[in-house]
Amino acid sequence: MDLIAHDGDGRWPDALTVIEQIRDRQLAISQNAIVRLSYELVAGAVLISLLLAFGLYLLRLLQQEEQLRQMLQASEQELREERDHVQRYLDITHVMIVVVGADQRIQRINQQGCELLDYPMEELVGKNWFDHCIPETIREEIRALFVKLIAGELYLSHDLDGIDEIENEVQLRSGEQRLIAWRNGLLWDSNGQVVGVISSGQDITESRLIEKTIRESNESLKKRVVERTHALEKANRSLIEQQQRLYILKELAEQANTATHFREVLERAISLICSHFNWPVGHAFIRSDAHEVLLTAPVWYLSDPERYQDFQQHSDQILFPRHIGIVGQVMAAGSPQWFDDLADRPDFLRRDAIRLNNLRSGLFCPIIIKGQVGSLLEFFTPTEQRFNADIAEFMAQAATLLGVVAEAITDKAELRKLALFAQESSSILIVTDRNERIEWVNPGFTAVTGYALEEVIGKNPGELLQGPESDPEVIKQMRTALYVADKIEVELINYRKSGEKFWVAINIQPIRNAAGEVEKFISIQQDVTARKAIEEALRSKEEEMRSIVENVVDGIICIDETGIVRSFNPAAEHIFGYQADAIIGCNISLLMPEPHRGRHGSYLKRYTDTNQSSGVMGNTVEVMAVRQDGSSVPLEVAVNEYWMRGQRLFTGILRDITERKRITAELERAKTEAEHASRAKSAFLATMSHEIRTPMNGVIGMIELLRQSDLDAQQVEAVNIIRESAFSLLNIIEDILDFSKIEADKLSLEYMAVPLAQVTEGVALTLAPVATKKGVLITVYVDPQLPSCVLSDQTRLRQILYNLVGNAVKFSSGRPAQPGRVSLRAELAGWEAEKAMVRFQIADNGIGIEPHILTQLFQPFTQAESSTTAALAAPDWAFRSAPGWSP
Repeated sequence: MDLIAHDGDGRWPDALTVIEQIRDRQLAISQNAIVRLSYELVAGAVLISLLLAFGLYLLRLLQQEEQLRQMLQASEQELREERDHVQRYLDITHVMIVVVGADQRIQRINQQGCELLDYPMEELVGKNWFDHCIPETIREEIRALFVKLIAGELYLSHDLDGIDEIENEVQLRSGEQRLIAWRNGLLWDSNGQVVGVISSGQDITESRLIEKTIRESNESLKKRVVERTHALEKANRSLIEQQQRLYILKELAEQANTATHFREVLERAISLICSHFNWPVGHAFIRSDAHEVLLTAPVWYLSDPERYQDFQQHSDQILFPRHIGIVGQVMAAGSPQWFDDLADRPDFLRRDAIRLNNLRSGLFCPIIIKGQVGSLLEFFTPTEQRFNADIAEFMAQAATLLGVVAEAITDKAELRKLALFAQESSSILIVTDRNERIEWVNPGFTAVTGYALEEVIGKNPGELLQGPESDPEVIKQMRTALYVADKIEVELINYRKSGEKFWVAINIQPIRNAAGEVEKFISIQQDVTARKAIEEALRSKEEEMRSIVENVVDGIICIDETGIVRSFNPAAEHIFGYQADAIIGCNISLLMPEPHRGRHGSYLKRYTDTNQSSGVMGNTVEVMAVRQDGSSVPLEVAVNEYWMRGQRLFTGILRDITERKRITAELERAKTEAEHASRAKSAFLATMSHEIRTPMNGVIGMIELLRQSDLDAQQVEAVNIIRESAFSLLNIIEDILDFSKIEADKLSLEYMAVPLAQVTEGVALTLAPVATKKGVLITVYVDPQLPSCVLSDQTRLRQILYNLVGNAVKFSSGRPAQPGRVSLRAELAGWEAEKAMVRFQIADNGIGIEPHILTQLFQPFTQAESSTTAALAAPDWAFRSAPGWSP
C-alpha cells in the first residue's frame, strides 16, 4: 500500500510506543496487587485470630496500592499530554502523515494530509484508506502491497524487493488525483506484532511535471543539436561539392571567350568532370549531319591510358547510329542518362569491350546545340555508383552550358550581325540591368520616343514612358513577370518625350548567365499605333456585320436562356415559313417535333444549372425540325452560347440539308452496288488464280525434269530462264490469291511466336545484296523495348516488309550523284490491354510520291505514273494487303 514512511531516525514513533507499554505494565501490576490483597483478606477472615500479627503488613500493602493508583493516574495524564504533543508535531510538519492499522483503516492523519485530501479529520479517521483515498485503477495493487507488508512478506528497505520508498496517486474529495512520494515505517505492539504502518508523503505532482518537461526539453534540445550538427556537416560537404562544381562551370563558361574550337572545350570539360567524380574514362561524340551516325571525336580522358587503350581503340572503330541502342535512347531523351551493368545490356554495342576492360556503369550526357543534339559525352566507371539528383542536375547544367559555349563559339559572327541589326533596326530595343535600370537603347528608341541615350541611362523604362492612360493591370503583369524573371508579351500605351501617347507591343526576355542567374532584360517593342487604329475601325464595323448576318444563306436564330426567340433572320424565315415578327417572342420548341418539343425547357434548365448539354452545344449536329405547314425538314445545326450585357444568350446556325440527304442516299446505293461488284471480282480472281496455279505446278515439275536431263550450256541457261519466269508467275498468282482473299474477307492468319528482331533483320539481310548492287545503304533499328516475340503471322509480316523495303530500294537507286538510303525501324508504339503495339517504319530518299497520289496508297493497286512503271517495273501488293491485316 502507499503508506508514507517515517523520516528515518524513528524518535517520536518509538517514544509513543514506550509510553503505552509503561501504562500497560502499571495497570497489570495494580490488578495483580488487588488480586493478591483479596486472597489475603479472605484468608485473614478465616485466620484472623492467627494473623493479627500480619495486620501491619496488610496496611502497608493498602498504602502501596494507593500509591500505585496515583502513579497510574499520573502516567495516563502524561500519556494524554504526550499524544497531544505528538499530534501537534504531526500537524506542524510540511508533509502528509498518515497511520493505517492492520485492518486498513486510518488511525491517525495530520492536518497537512487533511488539507491535501480536502477532508476534515473526523471524516477520514476510521475509514478504509484504500477504498476512500486510493484511485480505483491502482487500488488493489497498493492494497496487495500493504497486506504483504503486514504479513511480513515484504520488508522496508532500499533493496529491490523493499518498499521503503514508493510513489503513487491519491484521490481527493473532488476526484482529482495527486502524485505522492511516500516513506514508510512499521508499527509493532508490545508482543512484536505489526499492527500498522506509518507513512509520510510529499505532493510531487508539479515537480514531476516540471521534471518531465525539463527532461523532454533536454531530449528535444539534444536531438536538435545532433540533427543540426549532421545538417551542418552535410551542408559543409555539399558546399564544398557545389564550390567545386561552380568552379567547373566557371571554367567551362570562360571557354566561350578563350577557346577557338569546340573540341578544346570538350577536352577541358571531360577532364574536369572525370577528375571531380573520379571517373576513369571519358569520351565525346560529335554529330555528323551528313550521315545518320555519331562520329567518335579524338577527345578522351583515360586515368590509366595503358589499361583502357583497348576500349578506346574499339570505340574509335565503331559507327554509332543516332537512333539505335543506348545512344539512340539518350539522344531521344535529350537529358543525362545513367546505366548500370552495361556489359549485360544487349543494346550497348561495346558490351564485350567494356567487360574486358572491367568497366561496369556509365553516364551518357547529350549536349543540345541550337535545338538538337550536337554532341554526346560518355563516362565510365568500374564500380556501381549512386546516380543521384544532384549529379543529374549538375550534368544537365554542364551540358546546357556546353551547348551555350558551343553556340557562342560558332555564332560570334552572327552576334556581330545582330548588333548591326539592332543598331539599324527601326524597332525599339531596350537593355536593362537586373534592377530594371536602362543600360542601352538603340537609335530606333530615340526615333520613336524622342529621348536620347544619355537622357535615359540608369532610369526605369516604366517610370520614363508610362502615363495616365497606361493600363495598370498590364503594368502589374509586367512587374510580376520581371520579379520572377519570366518572359512576357503585352500591349500598352506609352508616351513620347513630347507627351504624345502611342501603342507598343512589348516583348521582354530575361538574359541569364552560365549559372542561370538573371543579368539583364532585353525589351523589344514595336509601335502598333496604326494597328490599334485599324482595330478600332474594325470594331466600328460591328453594326455593319450584323446587317450582313441578316443576308447569309444559313438560318440564324437567337434565343435567351428560357428558350424565347430574340432574333430570326430572313434565311430562317425561308427554311421554316414563319415571318420574323410572328416567331419572335415565342418559344423555340415551336419548331421542334415531339418528344423534343415538350422536353426542350428541361434541356435548357439542366444546361444553365450544370453547364452539361446533351451534345448539341458547341457541336454541329443533324436534327429534324417542323415547318409552319407541319412538314418536317432535316437541318444541320450548330449552337453556341454567348453573353451580352450580363444575359446568357444562345445562337443557332441552321442549314437545310434536304438536298444533301438525297445525294447521300444515292451515294450509299452506289457504294452498295460497287461493293457487290468488288466481291464478284474478288471471287473471280480467287477462282482464276487457283485454276492457273494447278497447271503451273505441272509446268514447274516438267521444267525440273527437263533440268535433270542431258542439256548443253545454252539449253541449261534457257531452262533456268524458263524456271525463274515460272516461279515469278507463280508468285504473282499467289499474290493475286492473297489479294482476293483480303477483299473477300477470307484471308486466314496463322498466329505463332514471331521473333521481331530476327524477322526485321532477316528482311534487311535478304535484300542487302540487291541494295549493295544498286548502291543503296540499308540501316535497321530494332527498339530494345520490344518484346522478344509476339503472336503474329510470320509469313505475311515478312512478305509485307520485304515488299515495302524492296520498293524503297528500287525507288532509291539509279542516281549516281546521290547514294540511296533506306531505313527500316521496328518500334514499340505502346500497350493496349497488355498487348504490345508494334510500328514498322520504312523510309527512303528516293523519288517520293506526289501529294495527290498519297490518298491512293491503300487503294487497289495502280502505278503512280506510267513512266515509273517502264523505268522501275515495281508492281507490289504490300500497300493493298497492309490495311486488311495488322501484325
